[in-house]
Amino acid sequence: MDEPKNIFCFKSGLKITFQEDELVVNTSSYNISINYINIVNYTYSNVYLPRFSQIGLATRILVFGWISSIIILLPVNDEWGALFFTASSTDIFLIWLSIAIGVCAFLVAGFVFFGFVFSAFMGISFLNRFIERYFSDKRILAVIGNKSGKNIQFYALNEEVSKVKSVDEEITVRKKITIENNELSTKNSQMGNDFHSSLKKLNELLLYNIINQEEFDLKKKQILGL
Repeated sequence: MDEPKNIFCFKSGLKITFQEDELVVNTSSYNISINYINIVNYTYSNVYLPRFSQIGLATRILVFGWISSIIILLPVNDEWGALFFTASSTDIFLIWLSIAIGVCAFLVAGFVFFGFVFSAFMGISFLNRFIERYFSDKRILAVIGNKSGKNIQFYALNEEVSKVKSVDEEITVRKKITIENNELSTKNSQMGNDFHSSLKKLNELLLYNIINQEEFDLKKKQILGL
């Protein structure tokens, strides 16, 4: 079933509803509404959301390496003999493979950890780029700017880019209509005040016999556009 044109639902659980006078954003944790005239801008860009931190990467490498080492050791019958090359060739191969994997995991985890410290100290981000490339999810970050400063931001999947753009188009149209309606209302209000002021002055001219009734009626029709 197609969504109504004024409702946009995203797979993150966020829903944007375009009502007559305001935009409403609903999530599982909050509801926010913004009048179209208060929307400053709407921007969106591609971002990467890391699945874990640099320390998390180091920890995973270490744990995965040591677990792999333990699993490789399970078939070994004579660990000490294999360690000193007195056991079968299979046991020797497995135990030294286990040691190599464990040491490599420790070294790589240490490299990642000290790389994190080094990059933080030097102000460079080579590890961030590595995590961004191999251990991150690509998303679209959209931000709805609010005059109050309480901006609304949300993430959308890459395949939802057309929906993100549709929201942009809808905001542009609604904001334009709202501005035009406000300008028209202000203009009508000013015209109404002008009519009232003109009629008041015209009535004063009649009261002081500066003009006669016929002139008054003629001028009144001109002011009212009759």
